[in-house]
Amino acid sequence: MADRSYVEPDYQIPGSPARAVRILVVGVTGSGKSTFVSQATGRDVGIGHDGDSCTQVCKSYYIPHDIDRTQFELIDTPGFDDPHKRDFDVLKDISESLDGVSGVVYCHPITDTKLIGDSKLNLEIIKAMCGRRFYNRIVICSTMWDTFRENVTHQQLEKHRTRMEHLLGTGLRDLMEEGAKYMEFQAEKSDSYLSILQSFSSLRFPPKMAILEQLSRRRNVQDTDSGQVIEEEHKRREAEGNHRQQASLKARDAEHKNAPKKQQQDYDYGGRDSRHAYASAKTRDLEQKASPWKFW
Repeated sequence: MADRSYVEPDYQIPGSPARAVRILVVGVTGSGKSTFVSQATGRDVGIGHDGDSCTQVCKSYYIPHDIDRTQFELIDTPGFDDPHKRDFDVLKDISESLDGVSGVVYCHPITDTKLIGDSKLNLEIIKAMCGRRFYNRIVICSTMWDTFRENVTHQQLEKHRTRMEHLLGTGLRDLMEEGAKYMEFQAEKSDSYLSILQSFSSLRFPPKMAILEQLSRRRNVQDTDSGQVIEEEHKRREAEGNHRQQASLKARDAEHKNAPKKQQQDYDYGGRDSRHAYASAKTRDLEQKASPWKFW
């Protein structure tokens, strides 16, 4: 269940000029979601380190000032790769926080130059959750620039940017073609969040997200498109695990099967070596007896 401790029932702060624009902040565990929310809201929201998540449930935070005369509410979310929660539980938690969401900030660490494993899974779930009609309300936000800025040259930074551009044209291409935006979030700059949120300030009357439409037809979370992405990934990983286990068992069986033969080979080699050593010693003895020289 989402934590609504900071949210009014109508998603509006007393004194704010209008309903707040609700923005969902998503990404893999440790991608900088909470850092983004913390900088934008000025709150200590708890930030994980070394891939460990501090965000266990969805939490909503208001930005205490208007941006372009717009009030914003940011929803911090756990990642689908969170080791402490089942992916289906994370999906259910997020789905209960989606009413009235106008946009999505998708946090992608600049150090991840490929979409594989958990990064790919998170993205596919989010895409299925939003639906294509919502793609133009997604901002792909590269993060973690501050983690290596002091240790790299300008050329290396540009190399990371080039790799990100390549990713935007490959793994993220379908989002970009449907109107998604790309922006950098640099945590060491105190106002880096501003331009990202300004891109949402004019958005009103968002289309319904795909998962909400599917849930309104009384489908379970597991039966939604996002749920099916999770289910298929679980099946794939289970099959992969079974395959590795079977390969390990076959290798062990083959080792046991070949053990007697190896022992016989070792015995044969050992016996041959012993016989060879004995023969060599006898030859030396005979040669010494036959020699006319004596050593005193």
